[in-house]
Amino acid sequence: MSSLILRGPILGETIPLLDTVQLAYLQSDRKNKQSEIMFINPDDPEFRSRDRSCPRPVIFQWEFTANVPENMELLLAETGDFSDFRRVRVHCTKPEGDFKKSGGLCLYGRTDIYNLIPGRTYFWKVISGKKFSSGTGFFRTMDLQPRLILLPGAVNVRDIGGWRTVQGRQVQYGKFFRGSAWTGLFPLTKHGKSILKKELKLRTELDLQGAEDFLSLPDVKHAAFPLGSYGCWGGNGKGVFAADQQKYLLKIFELLTDPENFPVYCHCAGGSDRTGTLVLLLEAVLGMSDEDILTDYESTTLSCLGERSRNSIPFRTLLKELSKFGGNTIAENSTAFLRTCGVTEKIFRRIRNNLLD
Repeated sequence: MSSLILRGPILGETIPLLDTVQLAYLQSDRKNKQSEIMFINPDDPEFRSRDRSCPRPVIFQWEFTANVPENMELLLAETGDFSDFRRVRVHCTKPEGDFKKSGGLCLYGRTDIYNLIPGRTYFWKVISGKKFSSGTGFFRTMDLQPRLILLPGAVNVRDIGGWRTVQGRQVQYGKFFRGSAWTGLFPLTKHGKSILKKELKLRTELDLQGAEDFLSLPDVKHAAFPLGSYGCWGGNGKGVFAADQQKYLLKIFELLTDPENFPVYCHCAGGSDRTGTLVLLLEAVLGMSDEDILTDYESTTLSCLGERSRNSIPFRTLLKELSKFGGNTIAENSTAFLRTCGVTEKIFRRIRNNLLD
């Protein structure tokens, strides 16, 4: 008798996409922690080993009988009829030893899948050709932000989707990603390029280094703007508040009004400071709460790029400069500042339409 039996995830299980270290950091009290920005030493051969910015995978396991061919595929879908299934090829090897004594089943089939979306129900099964199929399993991913992304070669990659605005709307998943550059210290691998194109379906690279030398990907627009960061780095010591920087901000926000430009991947070198500054302004426009904006910024601390804190001098300088434009929240301060850059209410509205449910 032939058999394919699913063993994990357990039927109906809720699975976290963040590991215990990531959860502990995100749930810690960082409001009064005094910390300055810490930078990596690229000459340290072990600095990459300290990176904790990759998500926890969902581990799939199954058993099968010896007469089931080993050319198996895992089908993963968000609908029970598998009309939207994603196909994952898996390789299985029979166990060593006496197969009959093992009861005719082999606990061997396994594959790890990354970058699933939080708060979703998934259905799965394993097939081998048209003749052999397991039953259908299902599980739910835990609804926790941020959504970290595995992009081999890059670090500090995450989706800004999933956060709620103070008005109760949700930022859409899969529209705006942030992370490190694809060259330099963090060269993207062949697998990483494949994920960008086939899984994230990227359309626009938003390069805040303003680099002329970049990794060209087919059918991906490269938009480059040499942006500063905070209120003190770049822009002749004025950060994003310098006149030339404000022109770049207007162009960037105009780019985000066109739905054809999404999904977008935004980066500087490490996706920490210039990217962190721009994403703060964008999340403010979307209407996220102060605490969620700060948590997303500080999530860079999970990477090998060093700590980023709301209480660092550069970050406090940014908030202080923004507060001069009026308002009681980061969202109010930031939108008031962006208006002085020429960003209109029509632009705000179109960006919200593109990125909010």
